[in-house]
Amino acid sequence: MDESSLWEYNRRVQTDFGKKFAAMDLYNIFGTAHDVDELTDVVTALPGQMLVDLMGKKGEVSMTLPEKIKAGLVTAFRTRGHWGTLHEAYKVNRLASRIKEIYDDYPTNPDGFDAWQARRDELMDDLYEITGADPKY
Repeated sequence: MDESSLWEYNRRVQTDFGKKFAAMDLYNIFGTAHDVDELTDVVTALPGQMLVDLMGKKGEVSMTLPEKIKAGLVTAFRTRGHWGTLHEAYKVNRLASRIKEIYDDYPTNPDGFDAWQARRDELMDDLYEITGADPKY
């Protein structure tokens, strides 16, 4: 097997499993930056269907507009004192979508790797700035 074949295999892994793991890693980093009790308070205040939808394949809430409004009001009341954490989680969710796009653009040959890595690292810097977590790498 030659280097170009190995690179193609790596590209396929990165654009499939790699992007999923990279997005999950952002949430893991977010979680390490917070106290378990705080995260538990926030998660238990969220409507169950919303959590199922957000963790699903599309990452979108399937509720109707009236259901979203009601859930939003109830959630706002139940999560008072944790709104900063929710806003941070929202920002991390947006970064997770962006990192998937970056991994979709994984280079087809080694020549593009440095530019790709710089894009990925810039996003990770944004994550660490948002969460205050210590960089993993």
